[in-house]
Parts: sequence; structure tokens; C-alpha cells
Amino acid sequence: MKEKTKILLVEDEKVARETLKLILVDEGYDVSAFELGYQAVDKARLNFFNIAILDLNLPDMDGLEVLQQLKRITPDICGIVITAYPSVRTTVEAIETEAYDYIIKPYKVEQIKSVIRKGLDKQELIIENRKLLEKLKIEKDKLEQILIIGKSMSAILNLEDLVNFIVRKIVEFIPAEKASLLLVDEKTGDLMIKASKGLTKAAAKEIKIKIDNTISGMVIQQGKPLLVENIEKNNYLRSKSLSKYKTKSFLSLPLQAKDKVMGVFNITDKISSTIDIFTEDDLKVLSVIIHQAAVAIENAKLYEKATCLAITDSVTGLFNHRYFHERLSQEMDRVERYAGDLSLIMFDVDLFKEYNDTYGHLLGDKALKDMADIFRDSNRKVDISARYGGEEFMIILPETNAKGAQVLAEKIRRAVESHPFAGKKSGAQVRLTVSVGVAEYAKKMTKEKFIDKADKALYKAKRMGKNKVCVLA
Repeated sequence: MKEKTKILLVEDEKVARETLKLILVDEGYDVSAFELGYQAVDKARLNFFNIAILDLNLPDMDGLEVLQQLKRITPDICGIVITAYPSVRTTVEAIETEAYDYIIKPYKVEQIKSVIRKGLDKQELIIENRKLLEKLKIEKDKLEQILIIGKSMSAILNLEDLVNFIVRKIVEFIPAEKASLLLVDEKTGDLMIKASKGLTKAAAKEIKIKIDNTISGMVIQQGKPLLVENIEKNNYLRSKSLSKYKTKSFLSLPLQAKDKVMGVFNITDKISSTIDIFTEDDLKVLSVIIHQAAVAIENAKLYEKATCLAITDSVTGLFNHRYFHERLSQEMDRVERYAGDLSLIMFDVDLFKEYNDTYGHLLGDKALKDMADIFRDSNRKVDISARYGGEEFMIILPETNAKGAQVLAEKIRRAVESHPFAGKKSGAQVRLTVSVGVAEYAKKMTKEKFIDKADKALYKAKRMGKNKVCVLA
């Protein structure tokens, strides 16, 4: 039911006041009538009024002064003045005080109805225009924020930093308790959480989501966003995991660039003092940001691949010779500055030329890849494995003395010795071994001498019959 129009009437003549009030009430208006100006002002501080009808001559103050005070309280109030003696001066003063029109005594019902109706129409137009301007300002502010976010995303080339930035900015833009950005793992095809809010880092790292028969998978396969206002009203979605959704509303958008869907962005549990469900407006705004995010992620991945190609060996995926030298120099500088241990392990595949000549370069490369996998599986995160030459490998071990390095070297030697390398025939297995040299860094030692120390230890292992670990501390 539409709320009645509220009119504030200020008229000091009792008969005139009661007469006008009866006319207005009969027309269906909600009328509050007062004799004095201050009474009307006090009432307006507590209640909203659409229209104020005021006599110009009041006992306590001028009617136009009352209107000015009412305008300060309710800027959109429509002011109509009452006068028994209309004149040009009266009209000018009324307009200067932002009065809309005036009513002449004695009252004529049709004039009153016409003035009020036109006043309400003007007031409604003013309010609608103000709302439109406010909406346009909000949209303009949103657009500016989106442009700033997009510009910032395009400047971040580290993938981990980028995905964390995307999640953080979106949950600031559309406040929410939970959000996650998932990318498709190129090897397994599973969805992996790369950044999130509302999940611990440990939990996010462990979660792997299958694309088949999941909401995120459905969004990826269809390449279309999904807006759910109330999950309880959707039998398919409700059966999935209702307990996850605090507010029963969520958004899921595909991360798509160049017709390729690379992941999905999910957001739920909207934080709002008015409406806690996601709307079509939220979807439109997020779609723009997510499109920018997808392009930025694609660029970051390409940059990551380019960077990786520059510092890694194309066959094994380990760091290359140039990067090995850079990192070794850095680690040596660190030890010189802050003290601590540093060791180097050098591996050489025994009789690898014979294996390569016998089984061919393809299986030779496969054997080197298997070696690299053994190194990666055996190393700590801080260790740096590199392909040093044809069949030579190096491992830099920060904060490790010769004894610790020897333990790791022996572990890798045994792993290589027991590993079944491929032979020519299908299913055939060949054994390969490595000779290993271990060297510990000494203060003021040059890089060349450090590497030479490991090389001499390796040469000693070769002389002792291969498949050995020798240490020069």
C-alpha cells in the first residue's frame, strides 16, 4: 500500500488552519497542522514531510524563514506559501527562498489541489534526478576502481603475487567472507586453489577439485558464469554442499582468455548491511574484473614460461649452467657476509656415452630426465639443482656442511643405482650409476676453486671404480 503524502501546515488563524486541514485530509493527505513556526520546525526534525504549506505572516517568525529552516532539514521538501495579498515582491521573495508556489486566501479547493499536485510532480522529478545522479556517480566510481584494478593487475608479472592481489581486491570491491581463485593444473586436469580468502594456506594447498560433477567444473565446461541467489531453491546445487554457504548465495565465474578457460573464481557469503545476496549488478561488475584478471594471468604465465626457459635446461627442466653460476655466486656472498655452511655436489653419469650410443638420443634424454626427477625428489626446497654439462649435474646446498652433503649424495647415488632406466625393447630395463664429488666451501675461496674442489672429488670417485661418493671437505 502506497504511503500517504505528508503535509506540514503552518497557519496561525485557527479557522483558516482547520478549514485547510479538512480540505487536505479530504483529498487523502496525511496532515500535521501547527500555529507557530518553531512547532513545525521541531516536528520536521523528527518526521519526513513531502510538502510544507506556510502562512507568510506568523506570530513567532516569518513564513519564508520557517521554509529556509525546513529546507536545511529536508532539502527536497516542496514549499508552498499562503498569502492574502499576492504581489510581485511576495512572489520574488518566495522564489528566492525556493518556494514552489503560493495559495491565495480565501482558499479555492481546485487551486489547492492543482498547486499540490504540480508540486509533488516537481518534487518527484527532483528526487528521481538526484537518485539518477547518485547512481551515475556510484557507477563512475566503480568504473574508476575497475580501471585502477585492471591497470594494477597488468603490472604484476609474478603469478603468485597476481592471484593473491586479484582475490584481495575483489573481496574489497564486493565485500565477502569467502573467495577462491582456482586454476586448471595442466598435468592432471584438476582444479587447484591458487589464492583464497576464508581458507587456511594449508587447507587451500591440499584441496584438489575434479572438474567432473562439481559446480566449478560445470562453470569451466560451460564457460558461463553462475549466479545463485539461494542455493536451497536449487535441488542440484543444494545436494552438493549446502553447509559451505552461510548466506546461501554465491557467484562462480570462468577465467577465460582467448577462448580458453583456465580456471574459475568463486565468491560467497557477501557482507552487506542491506542485501546479503549477490545480484545481477555484482555479476556484471565482477565479469569485467574477471576478464581483466584472466588476461593478466595468461600474461603472467607466459612471462613465467619465458623466464623459466631463460634459466632452465630444456631437456631436464633443471636450472641451466648460467643460472647455476649466478646462484652459486649469491650463496658464496651470503656465507661471506653472514657466515654459515655451504656445500656443492657434482654428479657424472657413468658410461653415459656408451648408453647413448647403444640406445639412442631419445632414450638418452629420457634417462637424463629421470635423473633430474631423482634430484628433485631428494632435494630440500632451498637446494639448487642444475644441469652443468652433457651428463654432469650440480647441486648447491645452502646451510649444509660436507657431512650433510655426503648423506644426500649417497642417498641420490643409491636412488640412481636402483632406478630402472629404459632399454631398447618395450619393458626392457637398464641400470645406470653416477660418480659423485662433494666439496665444502671455505672462506675467501673463489668460485672457480670451489667448483674445482668438487670436480677433483668427482675425479677421485671415478678413479676408485665409479658409482662412488668422494668428499673433499
